[in-house]
Amino acid sequence: MEQFRINKAISEYSMLIFGMLEHLDDFKKTKISMTENAEVFTVAESLSLVPQSWNKINNLQYADSYGNMIQLWISPDYSYDNSAVLTLDFYLGGVTKTSDSKNISANFSAKLCMEIYQKIAIPLHAAAWDANIYKSGGGSFIIDGDKACDGEQKCLTNITLAELHSICDACTSSHEVCAIAMHF
Repeated sequence: MEQFRINKAISEYSMLIFGMLEHLDDFKKTKISMTENAEVFTVAESLSLVPQSWNKINNLQYADSYGNMIQLWISPDYSYDNSAVLTLDFYLGGVTKTSDSKNISANFSAKLCMEIYQKIAIPLHAAAWDANIYKSGGGSFIIDGDKACDGEQKCLTNITLAELHSICDACTSSHEVCAIAMHF
């Protein structure tokens, strides 16, 4: 049953990402500030890229039917060529506040993390700036796409399955929030 849920999530994420990438040039032409990013999900909704089973948290975030939080926005100054960048953040397992007021990804799925990299991020290496994992405690794993790969960092084209497994597993027992951030 778990693999069915993972496959369904990958299908939904792929639909959103590939649909948004079709309009990437249009997004790059806009100069949008963080406060205006509510319109990005509105565009995704109008293109029928947001599954009906997802629940809107706010203008930047949705929760899928598996408890993961997805954030979609345009960063006006992230890229190396100063163009706007489409950013998708996947908070696998969502964000849970503990009794001591800390935020954690209580239900982080290393298996879903691996599938996102294997079935979405790596196949899109040519279109991606990067696909990173950020930890709220300050740690991060930077994995560059072709647009930024210079050989000094790990890249989507040369990362091994063992390395991905290690990176995704690092969030499984973590007592912090972990997110996969993909930039296009």
